Amino acid sequence: MFRSKVSKSEGTRKVCRSLTEDAPKSLVHAFVTSLIDYCNTVIHGARAAHIQPLQYVPNAAARLILHKWKYDHITSDIRDRLHWQPIQQR
Repeated sequence: MFRSKVSKSEGTRKVCRSLTEDAPKSLVHAFVTSLIDYCNTVIHGARAAHIQPLQYVPNAAARLILHKWKYDHITSDIRDRLHWQPIQQR
């Protein structure tokens, strides 16, 4: 399920390049982070092996917002520029 969301978000890269920087942030917050925050009670106490696939979704969203490529490191950008916490710390 989450892999399909990541692949769909990669397909929207062309659209996001034509938007301002705030528009993709708003869309990601509306569709991705709100859903992850809603599921916090289920995520809490889960094993790292189950949480890691969830981390791919915000990582792909951050790459979309920040115009990064698939293999670029984004951990510091997620923390410093977007001010997002990893799934484990939510």
